[in-house]
Amino acid sequence: LNRVGQGPCRPHSPPCTNAHPRTNAFDKIDQSFVRQLPHDAESVAIVMAIITMGGGLGMTTTVEGVETAEQFDFSVTEGCDTIQGYLIGRPLKRADFAKLVGKDHDALTSLFAA
Repeated sequence: LNRVGQGPCRPHSPPCTNAHPRTNAFDKIDQSFVRQLPHDAESVAIVMAIITMGGGLGMTTTVEGVETAEQFDFSVTEGCDTIQGYLIGRPLKRADFAKLVGKDHDALTSLFAA
């Protein structure tokens, strides 16, 4: 399933989610749900349900748009597999990422090993 919650669903249009049977990935819970975490009860319920459903299907889950420590903590606590967002880092060009990894590879490894 891809981009859960992203974009409108309309009759006779492509579905809001796409199955990826080969990757078994529950790819990206849209940031529109994440923005109000953990304070909005509906957003909490939706994100928890998506993470639970993905886990129950043996799929990995990625939450996108994490910008605060509270959103990060919520995502980790609820069992999300991967977290993306400005709290983790801004998008980088390939060369800049290579420099970052080359300079501080041990720090990155220990950060994401937890």
